[in-house]
Amino acid sequence: MLLLGACFESKGDLAAAGERYQRFLDRGGKKTPAKLRKAVLRKIADLRARPSRLTVQTSPAGARLLIAAEKPTPAEFELAPGRHIVRVEMEGYQPREAEVEASAGRPVDLALDLLPAPEPARVVVPRSTGETTKRIDVQATREGGILGVQSDF
Repeated sequence: MLLLGACFESKGDLAAAGERYQRFLDRGGKKTPAKLRKAVLRKIADLRARPSRLTVQTSPAGARLLIAAEKPTPAEFELAPGRHIVRVEMEGYQPREAEVEASAGRPVDLALDLLPAPEPARVVVPRSTGETTKRIDVQATREGGILGVQSDF
């Protein structure tokens, strides 16, 4: 198992290497010399702490990627082990978020399709003031946000 762990490590499959090293320790039990056990445990900890490479692609390309730093897509990052929230934004498209988990140097590939942003709704409200009619023009999003207001008051 120890040699299999080293083989997987040399091929870049750090998670499989860590699993083989752990099996080596589990199968050896108390028979494994303390010095060797300590070295293998250190190796496992080192493998688990290695960052993963995150690759993000969007359709359409060119979205702004927000994670540890801001980059245009497609982009690559090294991520520390653990969970991370990835957010992409692009003018004219709805922002998207995804949760990714990085572990033991395993590559993480993320592809996100961006959906066009909804067209703002336009509402015109006539207002009568005596002999004249005044207009209020309100632009609102479908989510209820107001983009702008114009009036001839």
